[in-house]
Amino acid sequence: AIRLNKTEFADIEKQLYEIEIPRTEHKFNILVVENTKLYAELIQDAVSKLPVTISYATNGFQALEQLLLKKYDALITGQEIPMLNGEALIAALKLSKGLNRSTFTILISSQDRKPLDSQIAPDATIKRNIDLSETIKSRINEVIGELANTG
Repeated sequence: AIRLNKTEFADIEKQLYEIEIPRTEHKFNILVVENTKLYAELIQDAVSKLPVTISYATNGFQALEQLLLKKYDALITGQEIPMLNGEALIAALKLSKGLNRSTFTILISSQDRKPLDSQIAPDATIKRNIDLSETIKSRINEVIGELANTG
């Protein structure tokens, strides 16, 4: 690929991922980006009974680094995270040419968000409220169902 001056290596990254993580029992990988322990635990509790493996990051730069190195099935991020806010993280991910560019993204925010360009917008936006836990569980369940049906 390098000899042919290619700059995208998604196929190679996918093969490396499949070698690295043999899935005997299908688990879905989720990256949670949250800098408050309370919300990180709330998200963990919401998906604890689902077939998921959760990784954590506490700021946008750390999350972006993880997203460039490992395949994730979903990203759940707070808007108000340090160093690279949630919207910027999702935009960077969707504009990247990496393996996770089509990963399902959920933005959690306490504020009403104005719509972003569809190319960089989160796949779902969830408001921080009393129903947050149930809404996250429901959305991740939908994502798992869609991923299971597509292979």
